[in-house]
Amino acid sequence: MKGHENFMKSVFAPSKGWAAGALVASGTLTFSSSKDELLPTFVAKLDAEKRGVLIAAASGLGLKNKVYLHKPRNKNSRPEAILTIRDLDQLKNKILLILHFGLFGGKHTVLQNWLDRIENDQKVPARYKILPKLYKSGFYSKNIFTKIE
Repeated sequence: MKGHENFMKSVFAPSKGWAAGALVASGTLTFSSSKDELLPTFVAKLDAEKRGVLIAAASGLGLKNKVYLHKPRNKNSRPEAILTIRDLDQLKNKILLILHFGLFGGKHTVLQNWLDRIENDQKVPARYKILPKLYKSGFYSKNIFTKIE
């Protein structure tokens, strides 16, 4: 599948806006368990047949993570393509930046609850506590056009 990934990156070079929109539409904010820690996580999922969309979106935003294929969980489900981001720098510099301007309604509430949990949950590592501080300080509202480029 490595060839498919390289093909998608070379043939389809999406705009930053398209890439951001694809991730906002297919993604959610959650937490991953690691030992005694909760790691803030962004997960984007699509049907496996739409894997190229996630590959192109991740590539368009310069994300380092790979898109993995997961087998169906049961006979009624389908294979999924999943992009998982736990890296603090990518969450801070890419994901929160696109989510700040791309969320409305219920997804905005999910973002607020996710940031509150990062701030208040003792199982979240201290290094991640910067995320709610930056967001609440208005950091993502300043110079948005120079930061996404």
